[in-house]
Amino acid sequence: MLASIWTVLLIAVGSLVGVLVLAFGGLLLLASRMTKAIEASMAEDAQDPARAWLQVAFGFINYRDPAYASGDVACQASLKRDWSIDNRDDLLKRADRLALMLPADPAWHGVRLINMLRIGAGAGYLSQEESWRRALEVGRQVKAAHDSWQGVADAMNAALDKQKGEWVAAARKSLNENLAQLKQSNFRGVAYDTSL
Repeated sequence: MLASIWTVLLIAVGSLVGVLVLAFGGLLLLASRMTKAIEASMAEDAQDPARAWLQVAFGFINYRDPAYASGDVACQASLKRDWSIDNRDDLLKRADRLALMLPADPAWHGVRLINMLRIGAGAGYLSQEESWRRALEVGRQVKAAHDSWQGVADAMNAALDKQKGEWVAAARKSLNENLAQLKQSNFRGVAYDTSL
């Protein structure tokens, strides 16, 4: 009788392990397909040189376009958590405030604003076209203030040096990881002086 209990337990454990392996494999397949879909959308956008330039700019914070990567619920949660934005009006008001701050630190405020606008598209608060149009206006100001992608990166790091709070270490880590990917891809092959 003891042997049959152990046999039943082994079968149950083996079945559970099999189900977990299948579930994990399914998640990896789903993640792979999502990544490919995001990259396909980004490749399509990159056919436009200005959008390709903006992809590098938001890449300092989010290597993949948050409008495609996260989905509307996640984008809405991100805007709520990070910016206290609950709707389109909140987003536009915050965007206007950041736009006024741009001259003080174009890389820091500009890259964050471009990201916020793309997340706003993912959240459904802005159309894709409006998000790109507004981001392009910001991108022109960032581009005019610096002479290279490395100059933007240096300004972003300098801005983080001035920040306080527990979030700074995580932000710096993320920036450095994204910057490493951008450098590895030669800034996605996009020249800084691309016409916007």
